[in-house]
Parts: sequence; C-alpha cells; structure tokens
Amino acid sequence: MYTTQVVESITGIEQNQWDALRNDNPYMKYGWLKTYELMNADNVKPLYILVLRDYELVGATVCYIFQKGISYPGLDYSLFGRLRKIASRLTVSLLPALICCPGRGRGKHFLIARDCDSAGKERISRTLLDTIEREANNCSLSIVFNNVLEEDGDLRCLLSKNNYCETLSLPLNYLNVTWNTFKEYKMYVRKIKPSMKKTINREINKSRKEGVIIQPVHMINAYEKELYQLLDANQRKYNARPIPFREGFLSELKHNLNDDVIIYSAVKNGKLQGTSLCLKQNDVAFVTMVGVNHALAKNDCTYFNIAYYRPIEDAISWGIKKMYFGNAMYAMKMRRGCLITDTYIFYKPVKGYLNALIKPWFYIQGKWYKKKFVKARNRKPHLEKKRKNK
Repeated sequence: MYTTQVVESITGIEQNQWDALRNDNPYMKYGWLKTYELMNADNVKPLYILVLRDYELVGATVCYIFQKGISYPGLDYSLFGRLRKIASRLTVSLLPALICCPGRGRGKHFLIARDCDSAGKERISRTLLDTIEREANNCSLSIVFNNVLEEDGDLRCLLSKNNYCETLSLPLNYLNVTWNTFKEYKMYVRKIKPSMKKTINREINKSRKEGVIIQPVHMINAYEKELYQLLDANQRKYNARPIPFREGFLSELKHNLNDDVIIYSAVKNGKLQGTSLCLKQNDVAFVTMVGVNHALAKNDCTYFNIAYYRPIEDAISWGIKKMYFGNAMYAMKMRRGCLITDTYIFYKPVKGYLNALIKPWFYIQGKWYKKKFVKARNRKPHLEKKRKNK
C-alpha cells in the first residue's frame, strides 16, 4: 500500500533515506538540493513529493513553485530564443507554474527504490505524477517538466500518455569516458579531428609554461569571495544575469556534498584567475560552472584546462563513465570529443483549452531546434570501445 507526503523543506526528510534511492544524478542528491534550498537567489518554494510503502521511502521528486515575474532564463530561452525579450514585454510566459526539475540542474527527475521491479517503478512513477498534478491543481498552477533527458524514456512516455505538450530544449553536451588514460583520450579526439591531439598538448603546455597551477580547493573559506566573484562575473558576461546563488554558496555546497563536489582553482603568480565546479554521483559527472578572469589569464589557455582537460583527466582516474558539459559552444566541445543528447520540455497548462494554442508553437519550436542542431546530433562516436577494468 503506497501513501504520499508533500514536504516543504528537505530538512524534514531523512538524508540516508533520500540518498538510498537509486540515483545517477548529482543534482538530485540530498546535499545539492539542500544547498539550493538554502542559497538560491530565485526565492522559490520547494515541494518534495514522497511515496512511502509501509513507512519506507520508495519514491521521490522535487518541484518548485515559480510565480509570474520570477526569472527562469533557461526555460524562456529554450521556448522563445531571440524572441524572449519581446515575449517578456508582452507578458507571454509559461509561469506561474510548478516546475519539476532539480534546482538549476538536469538529469533524472524521479528517484525510485533500488529493489523495485518494472511494475513497481511504473506504479511509483504514476503515484508521483498524480501527486504533482494534485498539488498544481490545488494551487491553480500549470506544470512544467524541464530538462528531461533523451535517455529518460520512461518519464517521457508517462508524460506523453498524460497529454503533456512536448518540445525540444537546448541539447546537452556529453562525453563517454571510455579510456583508461588521458593519453588514450587524446588519441580518441585525433580521430575526430587530426590536429586536435596537438591542439590539446599545446594548450596544456602553454598553461604550464605560463605558471598556471590548477588544483582542487580544499580550504574554501580562504577563497570563497574570489571564487564566487569569478563565477558571477562569467554569468553576467555571457548570460547577462547574476549567478543564481547567494554568497556563501560554495562553502555550503562543499559542506553538504563533501567529495562529490570538486571546486577547481587556477592560480598564476599567486593570483586566482579561474575556477570550475564538477559534481559527481557514482559513475556520472557534471562540469556545471566555470569562471575565468581573461584579463589576468590572457592567452594562457586557462579556460580549456580548467573546464575540460583537468576534469576529464580526473574523471578517468575516478572511474567516471559519462561527463556532461552543459549547453552551448557545441562545435568547440565536439572537437574535444563531446556528443549531444536532446533534452525536452513537457508542459500541462492549468486550463486544458490552452493546449490548442501551445501545441502548435511547441511543434514549430521543436522543428526549428531539430534543424538547428542536425549536424551536431548526427555526429557519431569515433570507434568508441568499452573501457577496460584495471
């Protein structure tokens, strides 16, 4: 017999029960969700949906109530692209809505107990969705499932069966880690573009000759403000908005995730000039934020080393099998071995008749995204092979 609960803070849930659920998504870890809840600048209200069997947690997800007027840049950009400013002026938005997606993250949305069979998974997923829809209806909110990955076929099928409008979002770059050494990785990218091995060697050697030292930060408090400013400056420069976390975010994140978050620093001549964040869970890793002071770095290739080469080299040693590198800069990431996977937005308006207006736009927008990214989507892995166990 399944029962459900809705909890408004993750501190009302036992961490060991939450993290015991099957999970290959670091954004759904208790530590990340707690950090986002405490430190997010979105000022949104979380709802943790729980499914219990005989008082044991067997299913869970998280949603956030986004009222109209609260910025959700990724969603607006995906749906309206260059028209998003016009849409904003015309007050065209999918908000207010109950958004089902880990805070500022992507990947698996529903967590289910490890011992469930396929029938049990289906029933728990159905129960989670029913509870989400009930909560949204009680608050007169539309529902958005954002950043649903191509590989999450079960969730996509469930949402489609329940008459959600569907469209493509920005593709996500990923790298299959199939090598036992970084040298093997460089041989792999040479098959994609013959000059890439030399390019990577040159960019690594250039950074070393310039005296750049890249390493994980262990004493976060000593660098907290500078690291935060680097990430914030990068966000403002390339996305025209501040970082979506308050100061103190990095130390809180390190406290809550411990070894599952690696905060890299790049130091040259005693000055901090770059940082990046890598989240990991089991054999999956996300390089999620990067910040480089290019006025200090100049042409010393700090960006490529702290955003790609050092995390990839470490991931190989950790036994990571798949790395994600965010959206955008697809051609540059493809040259470094990345493929892309589609991501989706599913939407159910609070008023059913709006489906007739939204579905045509979603159809047009999805077609445009397919055309825009067809070249990147059709690139195939070059002689990938299974990684040998050491």
